[in-house]
Amino acid sequence: MARYRETFSPGGAKDDRPDAGLLNELLYCHRDRLRALKPDSELGRKLSFFNQGRREAVDQRSRLSHAIKSQLKVYFPLALELLDQDTSTALAADLAVTLAHPGSNPKTTCSNVAQILLWA
Repeated sequence: MARYRETFSPGGAKDDRPDAGLLNELLYCHRDRLRALKPDSELGRKLSFFNQGRREAVDQRSRLSHAIKSQLKVYFPLALELLDQDTSTALAADLAVTLAHPGSNPKTTCSNVAQILLWA
């Protein structure tokens, strides 16, 4: 509909009344060139739902990975080198949790960090 609208109103203005008129004209004049909309099958809807969930999970993982990376850059840049800049691993998450508040946890020492790195 957007391209059809652009043909007759190059200004790009959108309005319901003119759009309704254009839609009416499109249906009246070009009915033979239009095809019926086939709704997705149940399997297609489920697949779409799962793909959307996966996309959201991947986006969240990326956001969290970037947050961990920025924290490690500030508090423990050597850990970032040891992780080869890959902060999407469980090891990176363990380090970020351990080093989240370096001053508030007196038990956060180099040996604790070394122990986490050895567990990997």
